[in-house]
Amino acid sequence: MLDTVLVSIESAAVAERLRDWIPDLVGTGLRHVTLFHAIDDSKGGVNEELDRLRPELDRLAVALSSQSVEADVALKRGDAVPWLVALATSRHADLIVVETPADAGAANRLLELLEEAPCPVLAMPGGVPANAARLHPAAVPPHQPA
Repeated sequence: MLDTVLVSIESAAVAERLRDWIPDLVGTGLRHVTLFHAIDDSKGGVNEELDRLRPELDRLAVALSSQSVEADVALKRGDAVPWLVALATSRHADLIVVETPADAGAANRLLELLEEAPCPVLAMPGGVPANAARLHPAAVPPHQPA
């Protein structure tokens, strides 16, 4: 059973697609979702990125809250991996959801996350596709401490 999930959202499109999965997430008994985005100051266009992303994160949080799922948004500056590990640890996350890496640098960060994460990590290709198979509680294995 999933109680707390940490979702790393890299773009507004991913946040928008994730809304399609709200009924499935609620069906797992989910009680809390943290929507996370790492702000990379080394790239240009940070303000434009946040202007597009923030409304989608807010809509997603409201949609989750309307289904009795506590939701919050965590925007953090810097490398996503240490923040994901820290948030997952402090919030006792049952699962971390991230996008499948698009390049070698992102793949290395995913490997680092897999090594350091205090819970299972689910890598979704390009976020959550609208035609993805439905998530069922039996499909999510219980976390086995290392």
